[in-house]
Amino acid sequence: MTGKHRTRSKSEGKAKVSEPRQGLKSLGLENAVRLRRVLRDIKGNRLKPSPPHSNDLRILVDMGFVEIQNDVPVITSAGLREIEITY
Repeated sequence: MTGKHRTRSKSEGKAKVSEPRQGLKSLGLENAVRLRRVLRDIKGNRLKPSPPHSNDLRILVDMGFVEIQNDVPVITSAGLREIEITY
């Protein structure tokens, strides 16, 4: 060993805000199923008959799967990819 240490840049190892850190499966099966259903409802424009819980929306926004535009949840490309994932 030479005693040299590799240094990290400040941006290395940090996730961007818009990039999901982990998929919904990291939240447990029950939560993943519920949140995937919310993503499908957003995609299918079915929010009036079954509005999502505000905590569910916050989780999806924090994970980068949904954005709020003009007070309306909009699914992101990462959210679309998450819907397509089968566990």
